[in-house]
Amino acid sequence: MGTKKIMLTQEAYDKLLEELQFLATKRRKEIALRFREAFEADGFPDGDTMDEEVFVENRISQINNILNLAIVIEHGNIEGDKIEIGSQVALKDLESQEVIEFILASSAEANLSNQRLSDESPVGKAIKGKRAGQVVKVKAPYGQIKYEIISVGNRVKSILPKVS
Repeated sequence: MGTKKIMLTQEAYDKLLEELQFLATKRRKEIALRFREAFEADGFPDGDTMDEEVFVENRISQINNILNLAIVIEHGNIEGDKIEIGSQVALKDLESQEVIEFILASSAEANLSNQRLSDESPVGKAIKGKRAGQVVKVKAPYGQIKYEIISVGNRVKSILPKVS
């Protein structure tokens, strides 16, 4: 059984490389300095420093694993009318008429506060491979939601009103 590849946009790949470099150099040095200062004072590092070291080392390992499995998706390789990772999508909830816009992303770069929806989420699974004009049904804990795919592309123009 093969290892599952992780699809990333170039932007996400570059951000992970940048974070890895920061953690592996600057953060590690800062933590090592705090350890040394604690030992020189005939003591032990405080719990916060030890927790931070564990967090940093785990995050470095996590990023390395992601980068080793990564396949970078270039925007030029995205079909303009078919939803894939990296596509910008606008959906309309057919019941509430609410419109949502996002970029379909891998689970490694999904972040709703940055409008990146995971392709492994229920909505992501329902829309992947679909085209504008199609209606998809998404099973939710409180019932089924129907979305119309309004637009798909590399650069979707916002159809939402600007908030002043």
